[in-house]
Amino acid sequence: MKRRSLFVAVINIAFLGVLLSGCGGGTDQRTKTYSETYADGSKYVGGFKDGLFDGYGTLTYPDGRQYVGQFKEGQMDGTGKMTHPDGKVEEGFWKQNWFFAPSFLPFPRTPPAPSSPP
Repeated sequence: MKRRSLFVAVINIAFLGVLLSGCGGGTDQRTKTYSETYADGSKYVGGFKDGLFDGYGTLTYPDGRQYVGQFKEGQMDGTGKMTHPDGKVEEGFWKQNWFFAPSFLPFPRTPPAPSSPP
């Protein structure tokens, strides 16, 4: 039983490391720093690979929102922080432009304690 628990723990830690690294596994020769302001007023500064946002960057929208974090294949993907003009902040994991709360983990967590009987 101890061997299986240790194996599961190692796999979970390894997977979390890949998730936090943006699933990129390092710097690619094709990644370049890029800065561009678009016709709609949005601005991007950061990694750029194969014609798409990739790696670490900052995307500022015309309405004042700003995302700072990891991109993959043109989408917010990995760890990042979106700050809204009204002060609202979404910080945590992003996958294909979808935000997941900071408590999102891809592996099983400790189950909640059973509720007491009525």
